[in-house]
Amino acid sequence: FYSSTKKPAIPYIAVSWCPAIYIYYKYKPYYKFVLPEIPMNEQEKQVWKQLHAGEVQIPNACTTLKTLRTNPNSLSSLSQTFIAANLEAQKKLIEETRNAELKQLNYATCMTRINKNIDEDKSMSQLIVGTENRSLLILDPSGMKVLQEIRLDSVATKIIACLLYTSPSPRDLSTSRMPSSA
Repeated sequence: FYSSTKKPAIPYIAVSWCPAIYIYYKYKPYYKFVLPEIPMNEQEKQVWKQLHAGEVQIPNACTTLKTLRTNPNSLSSLSQTFIAANLEAQKKLIEETRNAELKQLNYATCMTRINKNIDEDKSMSQLIVGTENRSLLILDPSGMKVLQEIRLDSVATKIIACLLYTSPSPRDLSTSRMPSSA
């Protein structure tokens, strides 16, 4: 993608890995954009708090976590791993996470760019990132912050951007486009 209109146009390369997008400029690391975290379910946090305090038995905690699992992204990867593990691995997970901050990382599932000008292949563009949290993120031209988040009904697996990204014009903001003589 191209983040400016400077000539000669030198592309940035965006690579998604884990919960981050690594941006390279002139084939060298330039910036690391970390995807926004997914809010963790409060009931799930409570189960982990009880596990760490020894207030709940592991089978009961698994049952509670399974009831919280309403869709693939409703539980953190930690809880999903915990449910699938054997007893020894579950005990190890409890011990390893005892003093850790519980959080759910977000991962990119697909990525593309949207141009600001259709006439030029090397025109300024912006990244669009689909996440496993069922959202599309439109990043600013530098790729350093989210300009807009669009919620989806399911996880995006492919993005085809065929329009231009433009800022709203005063005409777009008017309440009516009908001529006054109509």
